Amino acid sequence: MATRSLRIGIDARVLAEPAPMGVARYFTALLRAVAQVAPHHEYRLYLNQRPLNEEAFVVAPFRHRAIGEKGLLASPLIWQQLVLPWAIWRDQVDVLLSPYYCGPLFPPVPHIVFLYDVSFAAFPQDFPSWVRFKPKLLARPTCRKADCVLTISEFSRQEILERFALPSSKVKVVTPGCEQDMWSRSRPRTRLGIFPDQHPFFLFAGSLLPRRQVSCVVQALAQLPPQYHFVVVGENDGERQSALKAVAQKWNVAGRVHILGHVSDEDLEDLYLRTLALISPSTYEGFGLPVLEAMIRGVPV
Repeated sequence: MATRSLRIGIDARVLAEPAPMGVARYFTALLRAVAQVAPHHEYRLYLNQRPLNEEAFVVAPFRHRAIGEKGLLASPLIWQQLVLPWAIWRDQVDVLLSPYYCGPLFPPVPHIVFLYDVSFAAFPQDFPSWVRFKPKLLARPTCRKADCVLTISEFSRQEILERFALPSSKVKVVTPGCEQDMWSRSRPRTRLGIFPDQHPFFLFAGSLLPRRQVSCVVQALAQLPPQYHFVVVGENDGERQSALKAVAQKWNVAGRVHILGHVSDEDLEDLYLRTLALISPSTYEGFGLPVLEAMIRGVPV
């Protein structure tokens, strides 16, 4: 019996982020893997203002649909709650995937939502009010209305079940992997050239959220001999970078703390292979992908 082909609609805005973080990496790898396993389905990627140029998604079985690109319709909340459901209905989509914490409250088709963790509720102080507003407002009702909720670890699954009072059968775990050819993004190959090989260094990868306690690493660095350095990648927020620099100045290690911001996959690979160890002092993570990325390369954590 022939397998029925589905038209799967995907809110793909997170995939178009110019500096992809953990969620975008996970969802990139997931969609690429799914397309390899089930290429007979059509994966329709819905976007608004920002184009998606990722090489893996410009060929079949993926198709792009730009909707609500201008004016009020491009507003993230209006786009998600009104523009996307209308396009899903018009295009006769069979199922909708919402990859980023929440989705349409009234989707016209079966709905799967990805909720990676509940950090926005567990650590609201880590997020500006405008960032946490939408997930705090919409995550609970979206998950309750959705046909299925996916998350990335058993820890996150238990957090979601407890906080949102969902049936256990509704929340499924799809753990991340770390195959280089699956999560790597296609970007021009560059070299930083700003952190020389002669310095032994420790590495932190991720955003500088307070719960990740990166300032503790800077304090510890002050107790090590001066040849040891600390490299921080993944944070482009100027305010958070400045705060960490201030801590480094306070502890007289400003010249040994290097905050590089977002880097290419090639540069991240290079840093993983050269670092003494990955440092991960976080008190709360849904999964902690950098830990896996380091371990798979034999890097101490």
